This record gives sequence, structure tokens and C-alpha cells, in this order.
Amino acid sequence: MGGMAWVLRDEVGDVLLHSRSACAFVKSKAECSWKCLSWAAEGLISHGIRRVVFASEDADLVGALNRPMAWP
Repeated sequence: MGGMAWVLRDEVGDVLLHSRSACAFVKSKAECSWKCLSWAAEGLISHGIRRVVFASEDADLVGALNRPMAWP
């Protein structure tokens, strides 16, 4: 079980949208991080948001996205 949340802010940092959810039946923190990224992207797309910068505390997730060939 893991928790996940996303927040959309404007250029001055004001919150525009946010959501949170629980992630059940995950085997690892890494799996939860990937599910969270996918869920956040789907949520933003459903709200018509097309340009966004993602940030994450998960260094492995960020590394895999920035340098996919270096990650298994």
C-alpha cells in the first residue's frame, strides 16, 4: 500500500488543481512511484493540461526518465 498525490501550480506557485489517492497491491516503492507518475499524467491530460514540468522526490524515477538507456 502506498500513497500518492499531485499538485498543479501556476508560474507564481498558486495551486490550480490537486489530487491524492492510495495505491494498493504494489510490490515496491519504485512501482508506486511509476504508478503515481502515470496517474498524475492521466489526470492532467483529462483536465486539458498539455504543458507541465514534473518534479519528484524519487531520484531513481527522475534518473530513469532523464536517462532511460542507463536504467534497466
